[in-house]
Amino acid sequence: MVGIPHRTKERSRLIMIGFFDETGDFASDRVSYFAGLISTAERWTPFYEEWDALLRKRGIVSFHAKQQRKDPVLFRELAEVAMRHAVYGFCIGINAKDYKEASPAGSKEVKADMFVFLRVLKYVQESSAWANDDRHLECVFDERPDSSRFYKAWKNLKGRRMASEQLFAAITFADDRFVTPLQAADLLCMCCTRPELKSTFDFEAHPIFGKRVLREMWDAQKFEKYPESVS
Repeated sequence: MVGIPHRTKERSRLIMIGFFDETGDFASDRVSYFAGLISTAERWTPFYEEWDALLRKRGIVSFHAKQQRKDPVLFRELAEVAMRHAVYGFCIGINAKDYKEASPAGSKEVKADMFVFLRVLKYVQESSAWANDDRHLECVFDERPDSSRFYKAWKNLKGRRMASEQLFAAITFADDRFVTPLQAADLLCMCCTRPELKSTFDFEAHPIFGKRVLREMWDAQKFEKYPESVS
């Protein structure tokens, strides 16, 4: 398993693991998203077993939301597994066109995908779930050709803020074919962005997990309300 959490004997430090995936290319697509699910090692361990068992029953080697989106029963069953074991999740989107138009002329442009990546880290840092100073997070992102850009941004953030240095224990990039919680993040992304799937499994209406999924959309209205976000 990626990143095994533990508690030290000297201090009760809880390491949690967050798995993150994105949909869209943050350039030509009008709207793109980052989604994530965060939980403890104790919760992720049975998740692996249940998720893999469901896929084996259907003869599926690896789940990809775009490929399996026409199977609403599978989506619901896998979503239920994710809901049982994740502590909370979120889906943060951006309208790349609105972002570009909101960016001040002559400013050093931060690409839309990096803007959302930093919003993910900022949200995690500000979440009430991290009120306890003895909680630390290992971040696992779906690998991509330019993963080094995001690693550098993460290191930058840790160097600038003491709170970030204490919170973010590690970052890694993994292949979602083998790290199944990344497949669950992919499912969350798809369910939050595709109306036909949202009706199949409505995360917001889920009696247990509904209030634990933050959805945030950065569009023209949001950038107008928070102009400092792109300054």
